[in-house]
Amino acid sequence: MNNEREVLERTVLGCLAGYSDALKEYVPQLSEDDFSICPGAFKLMRECYDGGNFSMATILAKFAGQGKMSFIRDCIAEAPTVLEFQPALKRLREVSAAEHLEQGVTDLLTQRNLSPQSLRQLLEDAQSRAVGQSDEETCMKNVDKYLEELGKPRDIVKTGFPIVDKTLSGLRKKTVCYIGARPSTGKTSFAINIAQAQKEKRVLFFSLEMTAAMIYERYTSALVKLPYERFTENSFSEDEMKVIRAVLEGIKHDKRLFVIDDMFSIEAIESAVMNLRPDMVVIDYIQLVTSSTRRFNFDRDRVNYVSKELKKLAKIANCAVIGLAQVKREGADAPRMSDLKECGALEEDGDYVLMMHRPYVKDKDESIDPAETHILIDKNKFGKNGLVRMHFDVQFQRFSEKGDRSVNEKL
Repeated sequence: MNNEREVLERTVLGCLAGYSDALKEYVPQLSEDDFSICPGAFKLMRECYDGGNFSMATILAKFAGQGKMSFIRDCIAEAPTVLEFQPALKRLREVSAAEHLEQGVTDLLTQRNLSPQSLRQLLEDAQSRAVGQSDEETCMKNVDKYLEELGKPRDIVKTGFPIVDKTLSGLRKKTVCYIGARPSTGKTSFAINIAQAQKEKRVLFFSLEMTAAMIYERYTSALVKLPYERFTENSFSEDEMKVIRAVLEGIKHDKRLFVIDDMFSIEAIESAVMNLRPDMVVIDYIQLVTSSTRRFNFDRDRVNYVSKELKKLAKIANCAVIGLAQVKREGADAPRMSDLKECGALEEDGDYVLMMHRPYVKDKDESIDPAETHILIDKNKFGKNGLVRMHFDVQFQRFSEKGDRSVNEKL
């Protein structure tokens, strides 16, 4: 039991220190009694919390002052993602309650004071210790939180496409949006266009298929309307070089766009999100995400697991997650969300599901406009569904809405 308890305590402490901003509300719910294997560690954290500065820097400084820097750093390293916190805390409370109950019964027997009433009191105390904050308190807290937010403008992520935004009312924080399309439809460029619309919000873009350089190329091409073929040729005039450098220096200065192209596991993605705390996360694309801690017999099971983790991550990190997804190749008709490759949980977990279709991709007939694109809002948990017609300018990797329709069309 002690070995398990030590692992649990170090995991909880590591998460509290490493993800202090996301988890600080749990500090008042804990006490030194919950950390019998690591005495004094939680006391130092509580002092930081009571001092009004519960941050990782402050916590590390506090532990360093007590000669315990290596201890807390090891705890942080052993808790790879914030999603480890809730299961570890729940189990720690259960273990703590069992130990408390066992010790209490032993004391009563030693004192010859065991009775139905004293045993009942012990059980009630153990149950309270195991569950922490009561269900009733949690519900009341949720009501208060909602009342505080009632009537205030929502902190949403807009796509930058007026008709899409009007239909969706923007993307809510703590939600997951899946964008499905066949290969070469333009879903990466569509996601980059959405990223470009974020003037005041931070975007973290995980590119699992392309390099970071390729993402910057498309971003710059669409932003300054420099033909994408110029990037393919990697040949620019002096003036074009100045423009490109200005865009990239702006990205570095503003720290609004972060592109990572060497992370493939959901665990690494979760850690990066919690470290950078973006408003919007883009993953290109979902079927390529793996797990460093689990093995799966079927791709469908892996994708389902990743989808569940992203759902939790969006809520904990308070961000909007956009996951790009491949769809089945067969068929020339517009894909629906049931066509999502290895779909399973994607249909269920997605708060929004947008399906992209460019008829020319499947049928290279001269009569078909290569730029014609349809965005089918196939699932919208908060409002209307329907079809938005778009134009894809391949030269600049840029989508634009066609017309001024305010009412969705039906397929």
